[in-house]
Amino acid sequence: MGTAASTALRVPRRRFQKYGSEYFATNILPKCRDLLNVIDMPAYPAAAKIFDSFVKMDTNGNGTVNVVEFHRFMSWRRGIYTERIFDLYALKKEKGQTPQAKTEIEFNEFLVCIWNYASFDPRLMAKYIFNIFDIDKQGKLSFEECDALIRLVYFDGKDNGSDALMTVKEKCGKSNELKLEAFIDMVVANNSIIQPAFDVQSRIIERIGCSDTLWKNLRKKRLVKFGPNEVPTITYEGAYISTKAVISETEEGLSNDFLSSLFRRVERKIDIPEGYDHRMTEERYEDQLRNELQKIDTILTTTDFIIERIGEKTELRHRLWQLIEEIKQVHEESLEAELERDLVLFRKYASASAQDPTVSAKNPLEEFSSEHEIREMYEEMLSFFSSRWDRFVSNYEDRYLPRTSCWEQLYDPSKQALYWFNWTKSESYWGHDESLGLPAICEACDDMILSTDYKCFNCDTFRSERNRKKYNGKVPLDILEKECTTL
Repeated sequence: MGTAASTALRVPRRRFQKYGSEYFATNILPKCRDLLNVIDMPAYPAAAKIFDSFVKMDTNGNGTVNVVEFHRFMSWRRGIYTERIFDLYALKKEKGQTPQAKTEIEFNEFLVCIWNYASFDPRLMAKYIFNIFDIDKQGKLSFEECDALIRLVYFDGKDNGSDALMTVKEKCGKSNELKLEAFIDMVVANNSIIQPAFDVQSRIIERIGCSDTLWKNLRKKRLVKFGPNEVPTITYEGAYISTKAVISETEEGLSNDFLSSLFRRVERKIDIPEGYDHRMTEERYEDQLRNELQKIDTILTTTDFIIERIGEKTELRHRLWQLIEEIKQVHEESLEAELERDLVLFRKYASASAQDPTVSAKNPLEEFSSEHEIREMYEEMLSFFSSRWDRFVSNYEDRYLPRTSCWEQLYDPSKQALYWFNWTKSESYWGHDESLGLPAICEACDDMILSTDYKCFNCDTFRSERNRKKYNGKVPLDILEKECTTL
């Protein structure tokens, strides 16, 4: 079980009505970005439309949605199954307290619940329903439990589910029980066994206003990211979701999830024969630069450079920083090129579909209803990239020192030890505890700061934010800095 950490988010309805999409962009989106990144949902148009539905659903304007408001918005008959979809009665257990029923959800929880149910493929839908009754988690249900399962799903009374129950009974056989995989295989082969569950999914997608194409893409992303064996579960505690892939940093650097979200692009295979490179010129060049960066990173990480090769290492590190600067510029150019391409495509299909409605079925931009939505999506991608770029750069500074530093880590074969060498001053530094990471280098004068020193005594400068993390003295830095200031 992983978590999508997201701050509880109450939405003042009147303010949203006053500011509209601007309010979503400035007040809601910044608090949901990490969550959207985990579930691979685009901010525009998907999250924006879900937020719009949330506001419309919140008829009393208290910033939350309750079970009555939800069913009224969906125009459904209230049933136990539809209540379970959004986990409105999930138990919230505080330390030392009895679990209490949670009857209202805030926007971040609502967003997770919508994504969770609307992105179910038949396999996950079957597993979700099966797990409601598989309380002991043994992966099997008795026929009596299967009977209760069918009654729960066929909640609207239009069909009692007798045909579905007959099929399930035949599958149970003499053992009078049904295993999870067998139930999944049944549903995948014949969705109609739990048809009302899929009808509910279609209704949600219809009322939210996002296209079927968008949700098909999200289902594919979910399968790739979380795998086919994901157990779909939501429990309340700031919107936990069942996931094995949450953005996090590793000792070696940044996680693949972070990098894929940072350098997110929208590649489209438009009139490109199978087997041909469908990337735009800007996209290909960006990939070329990132591949070169990865190669240099690998060389610097795995090679022990001796003093005779210091020029080679210095040149590699210099090239690494050149690539990082160029990648930033090229990625921004890639997003601009993709935006122009999508705007041209949108106009082309909008014009063609007006003359021939069948053309819209082939429209790769079907999920967008206007050029404004397309622009908003790319603006959000660019904003996300800019807000996370410093973190990307800091990762390399933490491993290779800032670009301006003249210190290099070298290897002495005679002593079989690593040491630091400043190639402009011809100074060597031995004895650094490598378990502490890179040494603290003064960002003002490029002098070495000992791990127990509270400041750089060469230029009398306090440790930078990065160097504060490398302090290993006994007295807290705040106290030493305060004493020094008052002298």
